[in-house]
Amino acid sequence: MYNKFRLEELPVVADLLLQLMNRDRQYFASFSSEFNDAYRANVQTQILRTQNLTPAQTISAEKSKLTSVRYQVMGEIMYILDRIDAYVRRASGQLNVHAGDFGIREAKQDLKRKNVEGSLMRIKEVEQNILVNLPALQIKGYKIELGEELQELTKKMAEMNLLKTEMLSRRKQLVIQNHTQYQMLWNYILEIADIGKLVMRLDQDKAGEYKFCNLLKHIRKPEAVLGDSSKQEHVEND
Repeated sequence: MYNKFRLEELPVVADLLLQLMNRDRQYFASFSSEFNDAYRANVQTQILRTQNLTPAQTISAEKSKLTSVRYQVMGEIMYILDRIDAYVRRASGQLNVHAGDFGIREAKQDLKRKNVEGSLMRIKEVEQNILVNLPALQIKGYKIELGEELQELTKKMAEMNLLKTEMLSRRKQLVIQNHTQYQMLWNYILEIADIGKLVMRLDQDKAGEYKFCNLLKHIRKPEAVLGDSSKQEHVEND
């Protein structure tokens, strides 16, 4: 999309072109009065905007951390379900539902598949069966605190899943916003490079400095000098 330039290189490319434009401003001005101080200020503003953008990767990293914690919580829920299952099987003869139909197996399957929505539904089914069969389970050692811990972890898992959805939405919006800003800067880059090559055509060395291939070599090799030393001094001091 941006020739061979990486996104993070676009502000550097634009800044280099702006230096060249300042050096050759009389040629740009003779071509069109639009290439004035206000135009150069707009380019500089757009450079700063892109430099201050929040990378979408930032949200991706946050989502990755959240996913790791969510998986840990899901593992803790699996352990609690295993403990509840042990009580269910011990009280099998006194339950109003078959132990295999308590919903625990299905809940664990959804957890293993990382299916949060499905596991939430199954866990509610388990909690309902616990409530109906509470006396029989308590006789076998089941504690109310175990169910409360299950509810707390389930709530935490649901909240993190909602946060994940919000992060995905924010990342999508951020990508769109960033693309808009980068595209605006890219349009300036294309314009300055094209006009620069045109107005400096009689000076092949200077015209060549506006070519993307030379700009790419320059930004990928920081030690390289744009043009010869006398030209670089002219760019910096003019």
